[in-house]
Amino acid sequence: MTSGATGMTRSTGTRSLWRALWILFMVAVTSAPYLYALLRTPEGYQFSWVIHPYPEDAYSYMAWARQAVQGSWLFSVKYTLADHAPFLFHPFFLIAGIVSKLTGFGLGPVFLVLKAVGVAVFFLLLFRLFDALKLTHLEEVCASAFIGLSAGVGAILYATVGEGLLSEVFIKPVDVWLVDSNTFWSFVISPLHPWSLSLVVASVLLMIRSTERRCVKTAVGSGLCIGVLVLVHPYLAPLLLLLFGVHSLTCSGRRGVRLWFAAVASCAPFLVYPLTLSLGHEQVIRHAARGVMSSPDPLSLVAGMGLPLVLAIWGVAMIRGLGLRFRLLLMWAGLALIFAYVPVWFRMKFLLGIGIPIGIVGGVAFAHVVKPFYEKANRMVVTVASLGLLALLFSSNAYLLKSYASPSGELKHDFDLYLSRDLMSALEYLQESSEPDDVVFATVRTSTLVPAISGNRVIWGHWAQSGGLNQFGQWQTDLFSNDSTVSREERSRRFWEKGFKYVLIDRRMRDSIAKGDFAWLIEELEDVFVGGDVRVAKKRPISRAAQSADQ
Repeated sequence: MTSGATGMTRSTGTRSLWRALWILFMVAVTSAPYLYALLRTPEGYQFSWVIHPYPEDAYSYMAWARQAVQGSWLFSVKYTLADHAPFLFHPFFLIAGIVSKLTGFGLGPVFLVLKAVGVAVFFLLLFRLFDALKLTHLEEVCASAFIGLSAGVGAILYATVGEGLLSEVFIKPVDVWLVDSNTFWSFVISPLHPWSLSLVVASVLLMIRSTERRCVKTAVGSGLCIGVLVLVHPYLAPLLLLLFGVHSLTCSGRRGVRLWFAAVASCAPFLVYPLTLSLGHEQVIRHAARGVMSSPDPLSLVAGMGLPLVLAIWGVAMIRGLGLRFRLLLMWAGLALIFAYVPVWFRMKFLLGIGIPIGIVGGVAFAHVVKPFYEKANRMVVTVASLGLLALLFSSNAYLLKSYASPSGELKHDFDLYLSRDLMSALEYLQESSEPDDVVFATVRTSTLVPAISGNRVIWGHWAQSGGLNQFGQWQTDLFSNDSTVSREERSRRFWEKGFKYVLIDRRMRDSIAKGDFAWLIEELEDVFVGGDVRVAKKRPISRAAQSADQ
């Protein structure tokens, strides 16, 4: 008895140590790109703390949190002049802004720390899910590696076949462009995704426990997790509720209906808020109209899932009882794939976290393959071979990191990975000297930064939250084109009627001045801040003599 208890304690201790080391490893490897980029900051520049294939989205996250720093509890859209009161309650960005304000740290470092904590929380919950699924230690190791690091074969196909040839056959693997389908990349680029996936895992874990124990309280807990997810990242809520319903009915029959209703009832109050906004708030409706997503090509989806998907399919087909053992996970992955082709604008968001069920089933299948070799052959050889395979699976993520976390060498524009210190000084001046509702005129790309750093409003800068360039196309042509027939007085009137309080003149603006007819605007401005090659200007006051002449 004593010997058996000692062996069990030793086994439990080994597993706990492995889990702790894996969490530390994942936190380190998902934070390392930021530290690497920070250390390589060129002279005269400042790291933006943004590593993202779509920087507009990353800066829009900062724009929400910036409003919390400025004391707001509800957030408005800063990338449009459309008149609206603050309406969005988002607990994550509210907390991030409050932490930034209390500690004095910038939003970038705060986002990085919150992201790292979110990754740790995710794996703590994932290990609890592994316990509920009764995974062996080897199965757990394989599943953790597939979920945490593996991607599809996108980078391999790009390197061997070529992006051009792939585009001709309409294959663009989702692992190299759809962040939501790639768990590792979700952990790297977004402070929000680790917490969203943590809530997803928690809700699924409680689904399993509620049906096993026929426990209504646990079902309520699952519904509450989904409800909080609605406030943080709402897209997966309908999928999870449907998953709970199907799972509870198949496992518990009529009793499952009671469990499902308990989950829905606890989640329902949280659903009212986003449904009301999506159906009745003009800004949200416009965002949905501009952000329509198309479904991925099936071949692109398969290539983006890669070996874990192949192993999962093989395991279900060839390993006896595997499909029944992981029925809930297979339903999760199946519903995500089905929902990705449902004609709603956010359909691609249903693929967020799909790597979790596929990674678990594929990892268990992989463990089934290597277990005989691991027990009978040289363990070191098997371990090295497995690590080599994992490195190959990590190639798409390495490709993404090289694309987005490495400086391009020639920094022609102040955007994305690094921002010039002159531009940052100008934005900090606006942050300190202007009101949050003051409207700043800047180029489209620079406007993306303004709400995130200074907290001001702009007329464009985000593909979905702004009115779009089409809305301002004729306005821009009439005011700033050399070929415009609009008089100077009319140009001035139409410009200032937008409510601009400041004009930010940076490198991009000067390039535009050189190409277009900005002379009339420059003559009406006076500098209020000059920092190197970046200026902030306001409209020059009209002299009394000029006012008398006009009258």
